[in-house]
Amino acid sequence: MQSVIKRRWTNLLFGLWCGLAFCLTQQVGADEPIRVMIVAGQNNHDWKKSTPYIQQFLDQQPHIEAVIENAPGDSDQESWNAWKPDFSDYDVVLLNYNGQMWPEEIRHDFEKYVAEGGGAIIIHAANNSFTGWTEFEKMVALLWRSPDYGTSIYIDEDGRSVREKPGEGRGMGHGGIYDWLMSTQDENHPITKGMPPNWMHCRDELYHGQRGPAENVNLLLSAYSDPNHGGTGKREPIVWWVPYGKGKVVTNVMGHVGELDCLQCVGFQTIAIRACEWLARGECTTKIPIDFPLANQTSKVKIPAAAGNKEGTSEQAKENIKGEPDVEPVISRRGEIVFSDDFDKSDIRPEWVPLHGTRWSIVDGALKGKPATKEYQDIQIQKGNRAHCGRTPSSRLMIPVEDCILLLRFKLNDGLAGAHFGFNDGSTRTGTGHVCRLTATTNKGLALQKDKNANLKDDLDQTLATSEFCLKPETWHWMMLEIVGDQMAAQVSGGPVLMARHPRIGIPKDQINLPTRGGGVISYDHVRVWKARMLENQEPD
Repeated sequence: MQSVIKRRWTNLLFGLWCGLAFCLTQQVGADEPIRVMIVAGQNNHDWKKSTPYIQQFLDQQPHIEAVIENAPGDSDQESWNAWKPDFSDYDVVLLNYNGQMWPEEIRHDFEKYVAEGGGAIIIHAANNSFTGWTEFEKMVALLWRSPDYGTSIYIDEDGRSVREKPGEGRGMGHGGIYDWLMSTQDENHPITKGMPPNWMHCRDELYHGQRGPAENVNLLLSAYSDPNHGGTGKREPIVWWVPYGKGKVVTNVMGHVGELDCLQCVGFQTIAIRACEWLARGECTTKIPIDFPLANQTSKVKIPAAAGNKEGTSEQAKENIKGEPDVEPVISRRGEIVFSDDFDKSDIRPEWVPLHGTRWSIVDGALKGKPATKEYQDIQIQKGNRAHCGRTPSSRLMIPVEDCILLLRFKLNDGLAGAHFGFNDGSTRTGTGHVCRLTATTNKGLALQKDKNANLKDDLDQTLATSEFCLKPETWHWMMLEIVGDQMAAQVSGGPVLMARHPRIGIPKDQINLPTRGGGVISYDHVRVWKARMLENQEPD
């Protein structure tokens, strides 16, 4: 009996030791950078321009190391014999290659690498390559092949995949180069989770009619192939993945170069980075960027990775670009985007309305507000309008909202004491006036406030929640304000979440009100307004 107990204890301890060793191994692996091999060397596109660019924007990620392994650029047999890429040293192999068939030994090594758990990414014309390499065609599933070569897939109006049999339907090709609308097919996959349902990709070729085995295809993104630009009038697969043995292969047919516009697309880069993460670790840690494209607006990186530096960009502009939001919704989730402004053009958009003669301009990629001129202030004070004389910069964003999420970055300069982020129901002449606001200051903390209804004689302003947390001057802060029904939640970088409830909060609002206090200068950047959706597990009272 004692020997049985001893064996059980020995087995239990051994199991615990193995489990601990596994956890430690997993943790060490998670801390190590993701190693990516980029294979180029031949392509009917400008691979000498695109390959270093891809390497640099991947290498800019602190958790990714990307190296280039170019195949021989000619048919010299000695060069091919000397080319021995060791795929097994890398977590991900990214193919930017379209050229000669690889030697049998290298094809075998690549098949083995993926089948044993490796990850691969196929970019644009790389799916044109290796006609007749059966295992590669299984990995990619849909390739640049003639109609009789295999099955094709498109997405119908109901979002369902439709398969065209070999020899039937449309042929492979692409239309002209234009901005096109992407649709997220799988909103729950780690690569695409959090992306908008629809977003605009920068100038690129939109492949259509791709053919192949078309087995085990998991569609992530599709795009409408516009007949006005030489397309098919159908939604075509753009990004998909296929399991192969223990490994996985992601195909992304964006990336025509030519020019670098399509690679500078924030959407393209986000997909490439998250694909590397998912293939290597099974999860994606890179957040969807704040400047991700919208359904009606493309978005390119502000500083091209290919430049290798930020020369020509001021220190202030570099600071504006840094960082992702450190605030997230707490009482709602993001719905449809209503408004977005990164101030990347010289003209201020008409939705921004200056108040009280204060002066506004776009400087270094941010909206900067200054007090009115001394002359303007003196005139207003003489008229008895001291409260609105323009001593402190104020503006409105004319965006009608009800349930919404407001996100922006802001900075207080030159002694500005605080800022208000609130909502109005028209003016005292056309509506009920101010509705509610967050007040954030450098010396008196934070406060959520219900504003008085100007149409009710005895109504008063009311402070609903406060915090002693104070802003740091001369420092960029993120701010998020959520409205869902009669609830309001507010956050500022580094501060607590303030929450409050009042019936007045829930009324429709026709503008966002952005006054300040105490004199000085304020800057705004990365402004977003979304419709707010109720959380799945949150029922209205």
